[in-house]
Amino acid sequence: QRNHLIIALSDAMILIEAGASGGTFAAGEATLKHNQPLFVVDYASPPESASGNELLIKRGGLLLKQTREFEPNLTKVIQKAKEQFIRNSTSLPNEDLLFDF
Repeated sequence: QRNHLIIALSDAMILIEAGASGGTFAAGEATLKHNQPLFVVDYASPPESASGNELLIKRGGLLLKQTREFEPNLTKVIQKAKEQFIRNSTSLPNEDLLFDF
């Protein structure tokens, strides 16, 4: 129940590492079931602890890959955040405020 509530209150989920079962995998499945964007890290050589990532990508998760500079490619994440912000507002977000890493 908790996963469904958290996903219902969220605009998207970023999944870093999920086993083929367990709570993180269930949260990813709940995200897809609720038709929310699910961004899943796509490892070139996934560790065993991320065996569920590929399964969730095959079920509709959006790829989140590293760039050649080994930085996460957040282009799609930023795009989805902007789309959600636009649906809820009349002005565009300041990207620096959205993702202040």
